[in-house]
Amino acid sequence: MKRVHDYTGPASSSSSSSPTPSSTGSFQATTTLAIRKRRPSSPSQGEPLKRTKSSTGNAQPVPKVTKAATTTTLSQNKRQSMQKMWLEQKAAIKARLDSLDPNDAGATEQIQADYAILSTIGMNIRRQQASQLASS
Repeated sequence: MKRVHDYTGPASSSSSSSPTPSSTGSFQATTTLAIRKRRPSSPSQGEPLKRTKSSTGNAQPVPKVTKAATTTTLSQNKRQSMQKMWLEQKAAIKARLDSLDPNDAGATEQIQADYAILSTIGMNIRRQQASQLASS
C-alpha cells in the first residue's frame, strides 16, 4: 500500500479536477513554508499589569462574605420569590374557580393548566428546602 503523499491518482482518468504531479508538488511546497504564530517567550510581554492595593489610611475594611452566607442569602431570596409566585398562582386559580361555568370546557382546561403550574412551583419549593437541609 502506498503512502498518501506518494499517491499519483488513477492513470486511466484524466479529469481537470484531479491534481497533476506538478500542482501536487507546489501544494506541498506551500504547506512546508507555512509559519505558525507562537506565544511570546517572556511572560511579561503578553500579560496585563497586575493590580496593587491602594495605600489609603482611612479606608474601612470590607467585611468578608463567605460563600455559604452568600448561598444562604440567595436561596432565601429564591425561596421567597417562589412562595410569592405560588401565592399569586393560588389566587388566580381561586378567581377562576369562582367564575367557573360547568359548560365551559376551555375554562376547565385553563384551571387544570394553572393547577399543574401551582404543583410544579410547590415541588420546586420543597426540592429547594430539601437541598438546603442536606447542605446544612
